[in-house]
Order: sequence, then structure tokens, then C-alpha cells
Amino acid sequence: MGGGVVKAEMFGQLTSGLESAWNKLKGEEVLTKENIVERMRDIRRALLEADVSLPVVRRFVQSVSDQAI
Repeated sequence: MGGGVVKAEMFGQLTSGLESAWNKLKGEEVLTKENIVERMRDIRRALLEADVSLPVVRRFVQSVSDQAI
């Protein structure tokens, strides 16, 4: 399998994971700290499954969480 195919597959998985987290968050009647934390966990998982480096994931999740909560 070529490298481009693997990258495209990882990008597709990342897109799917982020869309899933976003759709769950949009479905909430009220945004609470708890449901934001749950969705950030989903986003973290999607980023890690897409092979984004752990330090980058941690900084991203922390930055978004700090702004959202």
C-alpha cells in the first residue's frame, strides 16, 4: 500500500472523528463543562488515532479546553 493511501485513510479517520465529536456537541441542549470534557476526549482520541504527536495533541486539547470552559 502506498504512503499516500495511508495518509488519505488517516485523514479520513480524523475527519470522521472530529465530525462525530462536533455533532455530539451540537446535539446538546446546554453546554456544560462535563459534555465539553467528553467531546474533547473524543477529539483527543481522533487526533491520536490519526498519528498526531502526543505533545501536539496535549497542547491543542489544553488550548481549546481553556477557551471553551
